[in-house]
Amino acid sequence: MLSTRIACASGITVLCCVAALAAAADEPAGPPAASEGATQSEVVERRRKPPIVLISLDTLRADHLGCYGYSRDTSPNIDVFVKDAVLFEQYVNTGGGTLPVHMSMLTSLHPTVHDVDFKGTRPLDPARITLAEQLAEAGYTNVAFVDGGRMFGGHGFTQGFDIYDDRGGRFRRILPKVYEWLDANHSEQFFLFVHTYDIHSQYNKLPYDSPRGFNQTFARDYSGSFDGCRDGLCASTLLMHLNEELAAGRLKPTEVFSPEDLEYLVALYDGGIRYVDDELSRFFGRLKELGLYEEALIIVTSDHGEAFFEHGRLLHKEAYEEIARIPLIVKLPGATGAGLRIKSLYSVLDLMPTILDVAGVAPNEDVQGRSLVPVIGGASLEARDVRIGAGQKGKLRMQQWSYVSESTRTGRPPRLFYLPEDPGEQRDLIDSYALLAERFEAEYQAGYRADRERLARFSKGRTRIAPVEMSPEKLEELRGLGYLE
Repeated sequence: MLSTRIACASGITVLCCVAALAAAADEPAGPPAASEGATQSEVVERRRKPPIVLISLDTLRADHLGCYGYSRDTSPNIDVFVKDAVLFEQYVNTGGGTLPVHMSMLTSLHPTVHDVDFKGTRPLDPARITLAEQLAEAGYTNVAFVDGGRMFGGHGFTQGFDIYDDRGGRFRRILPKVYEWLDANHSEQFFLFVHTYDIHSQYNKLPYDSPRGFNQTFARDYSGSFDGCRDGLCASTLLMHLNEELAAGRLKPTEVFSPEDLEYLVALYDGGIRYVDDELSRFFGRLKELGLYEEALIIVTSDHGEAFFEHGRLLHKEAYEEIARIPLIVKLPGATGAGLRIKSLYSVLDLMPTILDVAGVAPNEDVQGRSLVPVIGGASLEARDVRIGAGQKGKLRMQQWSYVSESTRTGRPPRLFYLPEDPGEQRDLIDSYALLAERFEAEYQAGYRADRERLARFSKGRTRIAPVEMSPEKLEELRGLGYLE
């Protein structure tokens, strides 16, 4: 039984906090307190093991949504949904891409700890406790409809799910299955996880190619000649090749696309967001028709964003803000806290404890995140810096500072940015604040060592998990998404 693997104090809200990262820097000017919110008792009062819906829109960067300040009308329906929800303005991932970030989302373990890397060679250890397993123990029926690729169930995602459908097909094939399941099972106590690659770069001719004409929503005025292909390479494969050429110094960003072509690329990406937003309007409508919307916990989020040469690269291999900062929009049962905007910094690790808290389930003792329910209730939690990246190099994200220490293969030295004045991380201040940067590097390394030790303690004496085996069809799917050459 799962319950025998959980040793954690019981209570309405349990914060199983791990020790703060060693050598934490005293960051100038601490994070602001959360917006005035619903009382803790209001949040608890609504809790009756509500339906839980988690929607992950792969590759959605927060700053391309209207509710996060984007000028383009990419998200009219999500913007309406936000009126019923709580929006977290500074919410970041844990690095590494779709696979490790989603595993962190569903285990509240940093990638260094859950040890499922971006290549997908190692599955999750079955002894790890997942969100779905804890909800199952509490009586939930758990179903997932995901878009395949790096969300392949063989990585360990199936743990705790009654149904884990990873056949994919984007929203046009995924949502009909979701609706069919909801129509037949909406009276159950359920956790529904939905994931799509519709915003992600595609294997088709155009890098971002949304259906029903949405790819032209913001690109109708384009008059250039870029058709998604060059030298026999198209779509994701082309973008990945260009990144390799840029990293090797054989190309400069200004030589890859003209300003008009780059704007076209961004317009195609934004069209994918508009398409997903349109589909979500129908999804929310179906929840309302079934009488589920009002009392459901509904979360809209992502795993990572996408780069368009803000730092000289495409896609999402790095940890700058355009990739690391993602949306988190939480509609609580009864729309408690509706309209709140939380300004303090939180991460993907906090998602699982938050969901469990709303469901009245104490998190297992291994979780590294903490529930955000008290924050929505108006409380202030101790500030925590976020280490983004599973290796010895990565990013330390603070409320106001961002320290980026890239891998040696990039050839770039460490960089330091002051986000209140430079949210796009364009002005490197490391020469002016060298001592501060050294402290941030020490904090990153201390966190990395602590997590490696945590993994070593867990793994001691355990049998090594067999590598993940994937069919030729699954490998081809990964190539189409730009994950494999």
